Amino acid sequence: MKLKDKLSILQAIYDIYDRLFNATPHACQKFCSSCCTVNVTMTSLEGMYILHHIPLEHKHSLYGTIKSCSSPKRYQPKLTLNGFAESCMAGIDIPDEENDPSWGKCPLLLERSCTIYDYRPMACRIMMSKSICDEHGCADMDELTITLNNIFLQYAEHIDEKGFFGNLTDILLFLDHEENGLRQDNTRFSVIKNRAAPFLMIPPEHRKRIVPIIEEIQGKIWG
Repeated sequence: MKLKDKLSILQAIYDIYDRLFNATPHACQKFCSSCCTVNVTMTSLEGMYILHHIPLEHKHSLYGTIKSCSSPKRYQPKLTLNGFAESCMAGIDIPDEENDPSWGKCPLLLERSCTIYDYRPMACRIMMSKSICDEHGCADMDELTITLNNIFLQYAEHIDEKGFFGNLTDILLFLDHEENGLRQDNTRFSVIKNRAAPFLMIPPEHRKRIVPIIEEIQGKIWG
């Protein structure tokens, strides 16, 4: 599948999620940046989506900001979500991972506002909360929302199965090395390979509600 087709599918998946988000009561507002930490993750396709939409003259500034403002300590995943599903299916122990929001804010925030909001990755879009996060210290989500979020993350990874996954900072720095691109050894970077979805992580009690959404997503992927 050509890159432009993958980007088009990713846009369609974003659009489906945003429609669901806007139809769901939530407390999220502009300048509410509690969940905008240095620990945001994304796929390499999502990184290319961001770079595709940023004007060329702004890319130098974006990379300057990332290199100067990124916390040296940030969440660097050992497993993708589809990798987690694979491990669960195979009965493999899940590695311990450290993820602390106190490590810092996302380097792409400016005065508590996201500078790439329209192009933000799925991990940012799914941070929907029914109440203000600062009041509880975390996002307030029901179990159905969590299931939906996992499905959209799985599909975002699935369409980029030959790409990579990692912290937003690491993915963008990885993509910045044009001589490295997605063709060379990724051990220089703290990114891991994506996986195709072995199955969708849907509890039995949510299947009836979620089937129409899955059918819509699959229609965008496979036509």
